[in-house]
Amino acid sequence: MAEVSRIIIKTSTATDTPGSGVLNRGELAYSYQSNRLFIGDENSDSNYVIGGTSIFESFNDIVDESGVTQAGIVFANNVIIAGPNKDLDELDIKKLKLNGDELLASANNLNLFSNIDGIIIANTLPNVSHTQLVSAQAIKEYVDIKTDIISDFINGTPAPAQLLIGNEQSKFEYVDVTGAIEFFANGYSTLRDSSVTNSMIEDAYVQIGLQKVELGKVIVPNLNVDTSGILSVNRGGTGKYNHPKSELLIGNNLFSVDSSSNLLYDTANQIFTVTANSHITNLISENVTVDGYLLLNGDTNISSNTVGFSGNTTVVIEGDTVISGNTFNITNNTNVVIEGDTNYYSNTVTFSNTTNIIIEGDTNYYSNTVTFSNTTTVLVEGDTSISSNNFTLSNNTSSNI
Repeated sequence: MAEVSRIIIKTSTATDTPGSGVLNRGELAYSYQSNRLFIGDENSDSNYVIGGTSIFESFNDIVDESGVTQAGIVFANNVIIAGPNKDLDELDIKKLKLNGDELLASANNLNLFSNIDGIIIANTLPNVSHTQLVSAQAIKEYVDIKTDIISDFINGTPAPAQLLIGNEQSKFEYVDVTGAIEFFANGYSTLRDSSVTNSMIEDAYVQIGLQKVELGKVIVPNLNVDTSGILSVNRGGTGKYNHPKSELLIGNNLFSVDSSSNLLYDTANQIFTVTANSHITNLISENVTVDGYLLLNGDTNISSNTVGFSGNTTVVIEGDTVISGNTFNITNNTNVVIEGDTNYYSNTVTFSNTTNIIIEGDTNYYSNTVTFSNTTTVLVEGDTSISSNNFTLSNNTSSNI
């Protein structure tokens, strides 16, 4: 007869759990008090629960008599095994917490949104905040109101330089623009290469500031009248609309022009007055005809010019004068008066045909080539120094030094 081996395990009917050191490593014990099966741990000082009636009772219903697991079905006092889609047929939770916060305190107390203090149902969404919920109906109506204008647009992709214009169906659409004005994609616009007819203008006049230009009439706008707001002349213009009488316009450092009291022209007496130091250089003109009066009040430097003067001209230089390196041909009733001290050198000059020269200040006159002819009068009233000059006097020439 074959020998039968029996495994005898420790048992207890009074103790729930074996004490420390009771079970050696791999030794088994069963408690009829707790209906659990134990095995000693690897150090023989504790034990593990590996089975028993109390544990297998948790599988009484979830595993049927044929051994098939009823996944996805929740049974009382049984373990829960989710279905193939991680689903359960039902689950009754008495208290639900999320990250330590209680979401479901009882059947009548839902704390799912503990920080929400109100629900908005008005479609204008008034006084919304991060602690309020908005109903789906309110959101839908709000979006419908805000997007209602979209129905007024005709679908289409805009092309560069097109404008969005209302059409005959009271809808907006992108159209190409024709006519006198041409538009560009960068926002710039300009007049096309065509005329603007009167029919394109609603009123019978165009107003520039305080001025009205009537259609069909020729008018030169008066820049001395306020044109602000309509006509800007600051860049390349006068910079203002009021200038003193007789003042001339000169360029400034603002890319425009302005009047100056240093440049005056008396139109009644034809007198041009320069009240400043004058520098006249590198002027080349064979015949400059000036019928008038030129007055230079400041110190004057006239150098490196090639000029012919003729006409009924009077030139008065009141300040000190340096005249050098010039070629002058001064004829026909020309009067030159130099009232200040004069340094006159390295010039080639021809005075002829009733030319009068009066030098009232002290004169330093050297290295010049000068021809006086045809009724030329020279009067030097101040102290005079003349050296290294070449003079030619003929035909009624009078010199008084």
